[in-house]
Amino acid sequence: MLFTVLMATRPGLAKRYSLERVVVVAQIRPDGSLDVQESRTYRFRGRFSWADYRLDLSKVGVVREFVLREGEEIYRLGENQTPGSYVLRQDDDAFYVKWFYRARNERRTFTLSYTVTDAVWVYQDAAEFYYQFVGRGNPQKIGAAEVRLALPVPADSSRVKIWAHGPLWGEIRFEHGKIAMHVSPLPAQTFWEARVLFPSDWVPAVSSRRAGEISERVMAEERELAERANQARRAARARLKVKRANEKLALRLSFVLAGVGFLVWLGLYRRFGQGFSVPYHNKIDSTPPEDLHPTLASYLLFQKQLTGGAMMATLLQLAQRGLLKIEQSDQTRRKRFSWTRPSFSLTVNRSLWQEQKENLLDFENELLSFLFEELSGGGDTLEMRDFRKNRTRLMRWFRGWKKLVQRHVAQPYWDKESVKGTAVAAAVSGLIAILGILMVFVLGATGAVAIAGGVVLLGLSFVILRYTPETKLLRLRLRAFQRYLKKYHFRQADRTSLLENIQTYLVFAVALGAGSRALKELLSLVPQDRQDVIFPWFVSHAAYASPAEFAHAVSSLVSVATSTVSSST
Repeated sequence: MLFTVLMATRPGLAKRYSLERVVVVAQIRPDGSLDVQESRTYRFRGRFSWADYRLDLSKVGVVREFVLREGEEIYRLGENQTPGSYVLRQDDDAFYVKWFYRARNERRTFTLSYTVTDAVWVYQDAAEFYYQFVGRGNPQKIGAAEVRLALPVPADSSRVKIWAHGPLWGEIRFEHGKIAMHVSPLPAQTFWEARVLFPSDWVPAVSSRRAGEISERVMAEERELAERANQARRAARARLKVKRANEKLALRLSFVLAGVGFLVWLGLYRRFGQGFSVPYHNKIDSTPPEDLHPTLASYLLFQKQLTGGAMMATLLQLAQRGLLKIEQSDQTRRKRFSWTRPSFSLTVNRSLWQEQKENLLDFENELLSFLFEELSGGGDTLEMRDFRKNRTRLMRWFRGWKKLVQRHVAQPYWDKESVKGTAVAAAVSGLIAILGILMVFVLGATGAVAIAGGVVLLGLSFVILRYTPETKLLRLRLRAFQRYLKKYHFRQADRTSLLENIQTYLVFAVALGAGSRALKELLSLVPQDRQDVIFPWFVSHAAYASPAEFAHAVSSLVSVATSTVSSST
């Protein structure tokens, strides 16, 4: 006979609420009216500001003496909708109240007290109380609903007949001369009501009496309802038994499927997933790759992925070949805890580019074309800060540039047999997951074990992939050279030999992701008087800069270009 709706102060902030408990204490008066005190406990997650309550009056009289309180605070009647106030209306069909408050991420209990007139119908042989304490219109599941109903005279089973209507798991009983009802949980859109027959002389002040007798009709109706309820309980028990049996079957089948899938994976891994043995065992190697472009080395090392470091390595190699000049347009300065960030520009030697265009790789030409025909608008100079300004264009172009680079990797990356084994393992794991989904719908939730097993096996299937012997050997060499750079082993190298190879080291340090600290450490070994000789393509306005300043400047150049491109991929 009631429902409650709660709304958030602002829909965008709405979270959810739960109705944890409803406790009703009711007393039937000798005049047939009903005193009700109902406490409703809510748990709010988010901001809420009002609630409302509706009571069906079609089978009772009217509501009187309404009081709404929260703890010691009594809400006041008013139309201003301020917290602590309420509005109400009442007609022949319903009583409605709406109250206002402020709640956020907390638990609150509101208590509604009122009297309902004409709640008892009196016949010649008995009085009938038939009342819904929670109506079908309730929109929210209630964690627990409890009712304590007192009659005008202490009640017992010898003179009073009681029934409860609602969920099959609800309970009703006599308790210390009162009637106690309990149900937990009470689903949404489900009523919870009591029907009571008791002596009519317990309500002597009822003025309106009905003709005829009621007891036999009520007993017959309740016997029919009880039989329906018992049938429903038997059917529910049968369904539960079948459900549990199906869930056990689904669990067994899930473990069988997962076990079979694991055995299939293990067999495929032993056959195709164990890596090839190659004649290379060095952990550290100072020898850079021969006849391998740094960009392709980056692509192979990083699992066929291209990073911003690969593009920067291409620029540095083009600069070393005289096609580019990199200019630092302002000087770095040492602060207390850091360096200032310098600005850079790129200038293309267009005539040399045209002369060597046919000898350049397509992705090298494409990089120069994009920078000095698109980004610079046809100019010969491009500011590095334009990289960030044109990040969206750079991102679109970089995707296409990756495809050009990929075409230059002729040798297979993965062993073909391991690819087939991976495909078989992935297909088996997918089949297991699909069967698990079917079991969830047909047999029960325990079929999710098969789904989880399929997902795990899908991940494991990629472990079967193994490199070709050539790729594995090359990757081991690249990894060893990367460690040589990242761990600063070049500091122990002969200084003359180091300076002869430092341009190659620089390009591969960028391509292989050795990191800014390794770059700074490497470049700081270049003497001041050799900077212009070794790096003629790098122009700094800080003439004869210290090794530390020079190292920081070049490292900043790499960082600017690499971070811009990497954040766009």
